[in-house]
Amino acid sequence: MKFYAILPGLALLFTSCATPDPAKLENTIEVQDEKMYEKIEKARLREEKWDRRWEDYSARQDAKYDAWIDSVFN
Repeated sequence: MKFYAILPGLALLFTSCATPDPAKLENTIEVQDEKMYEKIEKARLREEKWDRRWEDYSARQDAKYDAWIDSVFN
């Protein structure tokens, strides 16, 4: 019987421990946002790098093809 009298107090104690501090939660969300934005920026830079590499490769291949066409028809 005494256990049932203590149960609401224990439940309140555990609930208050399990509830996160709103300021700490907001700080955690901000840190996660910063990490996400850093990952997005890295991905954007990687995409630009690959685009430049592809454009350079395409230009070189076009030049080779043009040189081959010139050698065939001249």
